[in-house]
Amino acid sequence: VGLLGAMAFLRRGYVTTMYSRSPKPNDKAAAAEALGAPYLSSKEVSLEELVRRAGAPDVVYEAAGVAKAAFDTLKALGHNGIFVFTGVPAHAEELELQGGALLKQVVLRNQVVLGTVNAADSDFDAALDDLGRFRARWPGGLERLITARHPPEAYADVVTGKKGGGGIKHVITFS
Repeated sequence: VGLLGAMAFLRRGYVTTMYSRSPKPNDKAAAAEALGAPYLSSKEVSLEELVRRAGAPDVVYEAAGVAKAAFDTLKALGHNGIFVFTGVPAHAEELELQGGALLKQVVLRNQVVLGTVNAADSDFDAALDDLGRFRARWPGGLERLITARHPPEAYADVVTGKKGGGGIKHVITFS
């Protein structure tokens, strides 16, 4: 989801940086950089350093699903910024928030914070249009996102990570 979001932002002309927990080299970093998006790891560049280098982000498209990382990044969001939660935590993670400070930030900086998972028919149509444009702009780019294809009977092992761990996306292929 993160790389597809990056492709959507890049296609529309936005300066886009991938900020991830995984250090380079990795498949996601290679894919991001092939698209023209710099890839930085939080293991190598702190959030504070990223903001110092590039300024506070205008838009954060969060796709990791790690609560602490997401809320830490939300604190760095710029004035009039938009923060989109798309990642769903795999495990319940206890997290203590300074709710008053967060609310004050969101209101006084005029920020938008939203979470999304569902989409309307028009969103799926737009996504298909984007996929076609991605394929034209970055030949082979979408294919690089698919690490492996698996038969339907491998579904349970793929979803639980028993088969095909690592990489970017594992897909179930129906003939």
